[in-house]
Amino acid sequence: MVQRRRWERCRKELPVIIDPGGANPIAAMTLDICEGGIGILCDDPFALGSKLRFAIAEIADGAMTGVVRWCTPSKADDRQIVGVELEGLSAVHRDALADKLASWRSQSADEDG
Repeated sequence: MVQRRRWERCRKELPVIIDPGGANPIAAMTLDICEGGIGILCDDPFALGSKLRFAIAEIADGAMTGVVRWCTPSKADDRQIVGVELEGLSAVHRDALADKLASWRSQSADEDG
């Protein structure tokens, strides 16, 4: 069976600050991003189904939210790769993300062509 993704992922490493709610913020890095979700590399594992608040300054100011859909150890080191499905984004965050993705995809196409 062939599984097809709904959105094309952009490989992009951007700093992420995760707000764990009441504890110190967690610094992490995106691995890839698309309209529906983000792959995040971080030191801490997160439980499936947990809700995350996080900020990615290069996309837009303020917190975005998502749900952890999977979490697996990185093969490269002792960190975790966390798959987050974006949900409840504001119009500002949705538009900013769409603009950034279009720009990154355009740059990638220019580099390939």
